[in-house]
Amino acid sequence: DTEKSGLVYFDGGGNFFGDNYLVQGTAFNPAKIGLDVLTMQSVSNEVNYIFGKDPADGQIYELKFSVKSDPKTITPIHKKIFSGQDKVDENTHDLFEPRLHLLEIGSNGPDFLFFHGMNPKDFFKKSDLRVSGSMFHAGHVNEFYQKALISIRNESDEEIKKDMMTYVCGHLCHWALDATSHPYVFYRTGICKGKSAWYHHRFESLIDAIMLKVKKECTIEDFKFYEISDASKEEARAIARIYVPAIRQILGFEIKPHQIMESLKDWHFIESLFYDASGDKLKALQTLETFTKAYNSLSGYIVPNEPDDPYDVMNLLHTRWVHPSDDTLVSTESFFDLYDKAQLLAMEAIRLFLAACENPDLDDDLLNLIKDRNYNLGTNDHKEMINFDLIYEK
Repeated sequence: DTEKSGLVYFDGGGNFFGDNYLVQGTAFNPAKIGLDVLTMQSVSNEVNYIFGKDPADGQIYELKFSVKSDPKTITPIHKKIFSGQDKVDENTHDLFEPRLHLLEIGSNGPDFLFFHGMNPKDFFKKSDLRVSGSMFHAGHVNEFYQKALISIRNESDEEIKKDMMTYVCGHLCHWALDATSHPYVFYRTGICKGKSAWYHHRFESLIDAIMLKVKKECTIEDFKFYEISDASKEEARAIARIYVPAIRQILGFEIKPHQIMESLKDWHFIESLFYDASGDKLKALQTLETFTKAYNSLSGYIVPNEPDDPYDVMNLLHTRWVHPSDDTLVSTESFFDLYDKAQLLAMEAIRLFLAACENPDLDDDLLNLIKDRNYNLGTNDHKEMINFDLIYEK
């Protein structure tokens, strides 16, 4: 209950009991936690987490509790300042520091697969990698990370293993942000097919430009996106050792390692093609689109150097929005709110992933956190998207 800042109880049938439950433990008062909740994670009835900011001191706290149904009971286990950031920093500095570029490549998740064959020579050829990109966005999430863990533990070369681990840590960041924010993006832009795909690209390009200004205090004139996609052979090797077995074992496609490098090069080609610090390409494409009536079909791919946002794509006005496939999930969160939630989720996922790299008995801790939630909607039930409020059709 966000108004009372406390936990309320629903049973398995959806019946509401409010704060009519027993409390066993004094770590915190579940009926009045006093935090601005950023996110909640339920691993099981015995292990549940709340992460929230205390408006009094500005600190982020981690609350852990268990739930029992008969009798209805909540047991507070602990309340402490969230130290996940510090733990990630301590455990990953030596791993990430020499591999920051590979971490950035990983933070684009499966997106690079969409670009395979997107070059003048191969443009009209079919590609199993592009199909794989769509399939991994829509499902097989737990399977992918399980296969990645197995491939990493089977790798005998320690340097390659570290490269693979770093790449997957970046990949988990992409998953956390997509699973958290994509419901909002799809609600505002549609199902990402036909014209709504053009809306989707324009919407996310504007978000990229605004996030650069706010989070990094720069523009694309300073932050050249195409440099991220410029992968070395060693980086491509690590990515291939994750993706080749995962695609073969999960999706049944026989992919060769050199095709992973091809896809990375094609991604770099497209990013370079649409890089436009001067704004000249954007103006030219928008002029062309006035004749073709295919607005945003190409210009939507360009991240503008100076973002113009008359539509409030960041939802700074906290307008009500609904999950595209579940109208019971209603929010007024801004993209910045979603980004903060995703950061916490990513930090916890990375912590659990690194632990599982060393001990396969800990795989389930990571997989129970991910819960097979996909990149498209952050769900695992594959329900049809039906709820939209298309921002570019108002």
